[in-house]
Amino acid sequence: MWWGAAWPILGFGLRWLWLILVLVMTVVTILRKTRESRESLPVLKKIGWNTVFILGFMLVLGQALGRWYPPEPHAINLESPLRHGKYSVLQGGSNGATNPGHAGKIQRERLAVDWVKLDDWGRRAAGLKPAELAVYHIYGDTVFSPVTGIVTASCDSLPDLPPGVIDTVNTRGNFVEIALRDSLTLFLAHLQPNEVWVAPGDSMVPGMPLGLVGNSGNTVEPHLHMSLSNASNWAVPMLINGVYPVLNRRFTF
Repeated sequence: MWWGAAWPILGFGLRWLWLILVLVMTVVTILRKTRESRESLPVLKKIGWNTVFILGFMLVLGQALGRWYPPEPHAINLESPLRHGKYSVLQGGSNGATNPGHAGKIQRERLAVDWVKLDDWGRRAAGLKPAELAVYHIYGDTVFSPVTGIVTASCDSLPDLPPGVIDTVNTRGNFVEIALRDSLTLFLAHLQPNEVWVAPGDSMVPGMPLGLVGNSGNTVEPHLHMSLSNASNWAVPMLINGVYPVLNRRFTF
């Protein structure tokens, strides 16, 4: 739960409350001696608890492995694509336990990262599933180039969609594609219509503004999608200011 719950949605403030609650329940259980001995459990209950333990162990192992990446120099260090706020990784990591929307699908997107912005309570929006785009804190945030390179493709003609409505045809929505060193390609996707400020052929340097976060393409809510791939269309692991962007990791830029 500490690693894998959707804390940007629930609010990171609840994370500590949950941990305190678990500790209190554990202490109460021990004091009341309500635990049954293993020997006294019926066979079916033993099987049930063993199944829960095995599944829980597999989930924890998946979360741990999802935070592992190849060591340097395989990972590419990039600057932040966002500024002036607290941000969290809604999806990110190297397997389906931490990155369910990207891992195991399109190879070049396997290590992609989804960014959301947090308020003082550690929530990405005011509510669990708001119906208005403006309620999501990242919506309308400026996106900055995290790299030095050349814009090779862009789009800003697709509409923003209401939360929960997705475009399965134009999956990236409005986007910017940047070619950088060593034949690498960076994608920044789900931007606002008519708010992409760069075009193919433009030279980019870190910190150059290139558009606004929107909700276009295959996305259920406003966020910034970011991925890095090589000339063979294989995903390349990223560092953001020297840190791996994995599920629930928070950054202040």
